[in-house]
Amino acid sequence: MLLGTWLGGIALVAAISAYNSRSADRLLAQPAPAALEHLKTVGRGSVQELLRYHVSEQNRWYRESWGSMQIGLGVAVLFILLFGTHEGKFPLLGASVMLAIAVAERFALTPEIVAQGRLLDFMPPGSGEAERARLLVTMSGYYGLELANAATGVVLGGMLLRNPRRRSGDARFQIDAVNEADYRHVNR
Repeated sequence: MLLGTWLGGIALVAAISAYNSRSADRLLAQPAPAALEHLKTVGRGSVQELLRYHVSEQNRWYRESWGSMQIGLGVAVLFILLFGTHEGKFPLLGASVMLAIAVAERFALTPEIVAQGRLLDFMPPGSGEAERARLLVTMSGYYGLELANAATGVVLGGMLLRNPRRRSGDARFQIDAVNEADYRHVNR
């Protein structure tokens, strides 16, 4: 269940970030009549710049929060696999890799993305090409790691589903074994 939550969260945060990135332009393409009056007063360019800044800040907060949640989910999944199942070393390795990726994203890439993004927020459109290229490379690395994390999670889920008898949830079969004919000496 936790692994499924983790994988679903990866997809959800990616979808929300993609949707948010285009929301300022969508909002300005068809503004409400009351907003149209304010746009004429303030100016479309200023409002667009402010809306894009707001969306960028939201996406930064989502990325930071999701990174922390991933670490919590990773610790929980690893703990359950280690102490709550009889899984072998490969599922433990898979969960450890996922946790390591989440930690790298949260503490290495996310702060860099936040800092670079804030540097570019109010920079004029013709300037800062080197900074924009650097942000694009950092974002590409982040999303590449998210895809690697999701792929590792799918493989881990497949490993966990392939042999359900190995998990501790089947302890009831061990209790029922006392009633077998070979164990007549018990409680007699």
